[in-house]
Amino acid sequence: VLPLLSEQVKAIVELMRLSGARCAEVVQLRPCDVNQTREPWIFQPATHKTAHRGKSRSIAFGPKARAILRPWLLRPADRFCFVPAEAEEARLRARSEAWLQRHPRFHMHFTPTSSS
Repeated sequence: VLPLLSEQVKAIVELMRLSGARCAEVVQLRPCDVNQTREPWIFQPATHKTAHRGKSRSIAFGPKARAILRPWLLRPADRFCFVPAEAEEARLRARSEAWLQRHPRFHMHFTPTSSS
């Protein structure tokens, strides 16, 4: 399945597999939420499945998970690491580029909708 996924979704799936994190926890991850001062890195989600019972949740990222997560932490500290709209945009772009490769007689042109 991994070869069929976009880079962003692939990173989410790998982080879930390596850390035991739930999908909802990974997608709310922001660089400012990851404690990188010690090993393993620790992420404590603001909301999680058992928060209503007063339980805390800590997710540890070991060496393999850190290698996957590192490029996504380069975003601004208060922005989400994984944005579904970006993954969808990348998927649609790849699909249209593949279509254009299969149909070489078609060319995409930029047509301005207004002029200055």
